[in-house]
Amino acid sequence: MNVGIAIAPKRHEIIAGDAAAHWYENGRALLCVADGLGHGPLAAHAAQAAVAAVAELRAEPLERIVVACDQRLTPTRGVALGLAAIDYAAGYIDYVGVGNIRALHIGAPHRRFVNGTGIVGAGCGRLFVDRQPLQPGGLLLMYSDGIEEIMDPRSLLDNRDDPQRMAERLLAELASGRDDACVLVCHAAP
Repeated sequence: MNVGIAIAPKRHEIIAGDAAAHWYENGRALLCVADGLGHGPLAAHAAQAAVAAVAELRAEPLERIVVACDQRLTPTRGVALGLAAIDYAAGYIDYVGVGNIRALHIGAPHRRFVNGTGIVGAGCGRLFVDRQPLQPGGLLLMYSDGIEEIMDPRSLLDNRDDPQRMAERLLAELASGRDDACVLVCHAAP
């Protein structure tokens, strides 16, 4: 699995309150982006707690992971959370998002994934699993709200790069500086 992650704290801060991780086991990739509410050490603590919980629960269905995270993160500020599971054998991506994590599956065609409302750790409401077929040569892009909206996602396919370099370039070009920022890029197709 070819994944790149780039994270930066809010301007004039030292610690980023966003976190991301990925795992690959038994033909299934799991990708996670967590944005702790606010910024600074308390946001970082919440985001890292979310990633740790997802790591522990990663074999579970996405909805169960989010519900367990919601319960475990109650003592924290809470997070916006995006989880994507790629099933290579079945040829699809499942996505569950709560809050303002954005996720795009860029290919022919490209499509944005749907997020639910709420805060993981303070009640995340009804969860929705958005399933999309895996696009040949497609990219999965997940990012926090510290990244400006990506207006033309197809241009990313035209200028395909190593996922790590692509994540770093997107962070450098699109991080607002007004909030912590995180970008995860995955070559989604096997």
